[in-house]
Order: sequence, then C-alpha cells, then structure tokens
Amino acid sequence: MAKRKKAVSQDEVFDRVRASRAPEDVWPSVPEAELDAAEAALGVPLPASYRAFAMRFGLGGEFWGLYRLPALFNQSKKLQPYGVINWTRWMQDNIVDEFGTNMSLPQKQLRRFVFFGDDCGGGNFAWDTGNPTSKKPVEYPVYYYPRSGSRIDRLADTFTGFVAWVDADWRGITDDEVEKTAPHTPWTPSHTRKKKKPLKRDVKLWLACNNNTARDLALSIRDAGRTDAFPILADALEEAGCANADLLDSCRTGDPDIDGAWVLQVLLGKA
Repeated sequence: MAKRKKAVSQDEVFDRVRASRAPEDVWPSVPEAELDAAEAALGVPLPASYRAFAMRFGLGGEFWGLYRLPALFNQSKKLQPYGVINWTRWMQDNIVDEFGTNMSLPQKQLRRFVFFGDDCGGGNFAWDTGNPTSKKPVEYPVYYYPRSGSRIDRLADTFTGFVAWVDADWRGITDDEVEKTAPHTPWTPSHTRKKKKPLKRDVKLWLACNNNTARDLALSIRDAGRTDAFPILADALEEAGCANADLLDSCRTGDPDIDGAWVLQVLLGKA
C-alpha cells in the first residue's frame, strides 16, 4: 500500500483523471442540490474537493477498476446499490459489533467517520469529520478501514490527496508496465447516458451561418489539431442558433480527445 503523499494541487490531480467511456457517452455530474441534501443527511459539510470531483466527474464509479466511489444515495441493484449516506449510517450503527474493539483508534473517533468508498475487497475509505485539516475550504483526513485487523491507516489529508494516493497505490502494486507509466488516472463511471445528437438539417444550418464560421472552425480543429478552439466553436454554434446542451458542453468543458471527437463527428461526419 502506497505511503501518504505530499500535498498536491486539486487541478493537478483532477486534470490527470480520465473517464473510460465512448465519445457519445456522458456521465451525469452530481448537482449541487444533491450534494447539499447529502450534507443535510449527514449533518456535516462534505469536503470541498470531494464536492468538486462529484460535480466534475460524477459519483458511482471506480479508479483503476478497484477503488470504488459509490453514489451519495442508494441506486438500483445494477448500479452499486449502497450509497454513502446509508453505508455510513450502517457502519456507525454496527461498527462495534461488526469489527469488534479496534485498538488503533478510539470508538468515539470511528463514529465520526463518513464512509465514502471501498477497495472491492472489504476495506473501506472514510474521512474523519471531527478532525478537519482545513475549515475554509472544508477538508478532512482520509483513513483506510480494513475489513479485518486492528490497524487503521491515515492515507491523506484531503480528498484530493486521496485521489493522488489511489493513483500511486495502484502503480505500486500492478505488474502491468503500461499501467505503471500511464499518463492518466482512469475513472470508469458505473453508468452513463447517450448524448442527444442534433438533427442533420440543424447541423447544416449552423455550419453555414455567418459565412461558414462554425464549419471553418471545426475543420481547423480536425485538420490542424487546434483543440484549444473548441470553446470558440461553441460560441459560434450558439450564435448560429444551436441550443443542444450536449454539443455545447462537449466543446466547452469536455475532454478534447473524447467529447471533442464526438463533436467533430456530429458536425463533419467521419474523417
């Protein structure tokens, strides 16, 4: 198991995360209202970096196919049925009977834990809400709570640090040389939805509008690799009358290699 890593910036860590999905798929991000409802149910604030991750990548998925982050509230049996809220309540109610007396941390501290993930082997990841490492923004230390044994390890000082730890831990235990040197941290959502594809006649009108501005931008992105122009393309499409949220969001906030590929296929067809 990897050692705790030094503090790293949220942008640095999150920018390394890549979702394993098809270009035409999108995972639902967690809306602020749902995050607020979870805080009300738990009676404590969620870590700021956890909120940011949920709004950017969604919840209900796995890093490296091993480290799971369930949804906040229970889902269907096919989509990781347990949620953070109910799992935390169950663990807090049963922590003594289920695991016995743990000698590494006092029971009073364990009952403050919010269990937000697991390692697919019975071990759980939790943060200690009674011992914040930062109050503005709110962050908590992250612990690993094994299925058996008496040692509970502190892994990171923030949720951002936990994501960095996950990446380092997997690279340290895998025998796959490709994974050891992979440039990104893979995140596989448990469920996705298909993007809403616009009608061809609408696309034709958008591309021709304003002296073919959107068409020329799309061609320059495809042929010259100008992926930095995707946000400009979104503005041009919007000015041309496009209101397709999936198309505009894919240009503005999507991954150029994944969402951008879908945008170019929709606008220009297969190369």
